[in-house]
Amino acid sequence: MMPTGPIKHKPKKDQHARTRGAAQFYDISCASCRAHILLYQKDGIGTLKRLYLDRIFSPLPFSDWQNITALSDVPNLECSSCNTLIGVPMIYKPEQRLALRLVPGAFAKQRSNGSSDE
Repeated sequence: MMPTGPIKHKPKKDQHARTRGAAQFYDISCASCRAHILLYQKDGIGTLKRLYLDRIFSPLPFSDWQNITALSDVPNLECSSCNTLIGVPMIYKPEQRLALRLVPGAFAKQRSNGSSDE
């Protein structure tokens, strides 16, 4: 039997995390309707301008985006409740990483302990 309740995610520790420093989890939601969109791990300090696909933890299907390898396969990030455009696909060139460029003002973020209901 599977345990019920929230899942506590552990931060990824790879070359990118070591370069940038401490990891923090954020709940990303739509600024228009406040619907929860996803759980994201941000490494280091600074403004949240993009979401790297390999740092999206939940819910499905967004966490499956970690397996995407081609920019053409990355869909736009839209709110499932009100269809507001939150982010568009991009390649972050210094590291050649797939990411979503966030639309300023389209999302809200709140620090999280890394738990999700998935």
